Amino acid sequence: MQTSSRPYRAGMPIETALEQIEINLGKQFDKKLCERFIALGRAGELNAIVGHSDAGIPLHSCPMCGPVVVVKREQKAGDAVYCPVGNGFHLAEQHDHALQLEPSHKKGSPADLMTDIDYPLLNQLIENVAPYLSTGKSRWWNWLGA
Repeated sequence: MQTSSRPYRAGMPIETALEQIEINLGKQFDKKLCERFIALGRAGELNAIVGHSDAGIPLHSCPMCGPVVVVKREQKAGDAVYCPVGNGFHLAEQHDHALQLEPSHKKGSPADLMTDIDYPLLNQLIENVAPYLSTGKSRWWNWLGA
């Protein structure tokens, strides 16, 4: 369920997303994992991350073409942030204690535009959800190689 806004669709409220997940428990979504997720959402534990690409990092849209671009935790003012859709890059600039993207009007190289997987963040997610996954039946569990 998409709670963050995208150029093609507005994000839905957290409660609406949680209701959609609840309706599809055991069908589209892993029952045990999502029951825990719904409990966290209803307790307000997800409020700080909704609309963020990582803890404390708000989602950014490309100022030139609209799609979401990834601003990573370790990025700082002056770094280039690439938009793989528009093929351009933006400079991260500090404004009011947060990074904002300013168009450079320059293109990135093919290597610059490749998706860079945040393995530490992915590993943290896997470690946090693994205890809640079903054993033997869950496609996620099998995908993780457990």
